[in-house]
Amino acid sequence: MKLFFTIFTITFLAIIEIMFGNFGIFFPILSLGIIYFAQTNSRLFMLIAALITGIVIDIYLYHRAIPINLFIFVLLIFLQKPYKHLIDKGLAINSLIGGIIFTIIYLINCGISFYNNWDLISNLFLFFSTIIFNFCLGTVAMMILLITLESIAEKLKLPLFLQSGHRAIHRSFFYSRSK
Repeated sequence: MKLFFTIFTITFLAIIEIMFGNFGIFFPILSLGIIYFAQTNSRLFMLIAALITGIVIDIYLYHRAIPINLFIFVLLIFLQKPYKHLIDKGLAINSLIGGIIFTIIYLINCGISFYNNWDLISNLFLFFSTIIFNFCLGTVAMMILLITLESIAEKLKLPLFLQSGHRAIHRSFFYSRSK
């Protein structure tokens, strides 16, 4: 059941990201889904899933010369060990991590297509406002994703993301101190 839930959700998130991308909207929701499922599944399974989705999106659908998503997905899986210490801090901290990831992915994509985005980069107000917008969008997207997937996983009696880190004695909805 856990593998079916993971595969179904990753496929659904990939479809959402591709839909938004086809409309010209930057919305890397699949990266947040990979972070979520990398904590509750084995690293090998998530590495295979990330490789398959990265190859399908970057090479097959978008015909990119540099497979950006493939590198980002693999990097997110290998950064799970340091991230594991932040999971038990609550929903707000994890949502901020989603905002940071949206911003970093935006800056990577903006840097790779630097010549196409010169008008955006040269206008500093527009550039910083898009960075702030991506951070806020990523924070809200991660919060909604965490609430939705945690409630579904709880109904299906699957391992929960917010309980996969260290045990916390004083856990609240937004922040908790671990002892």
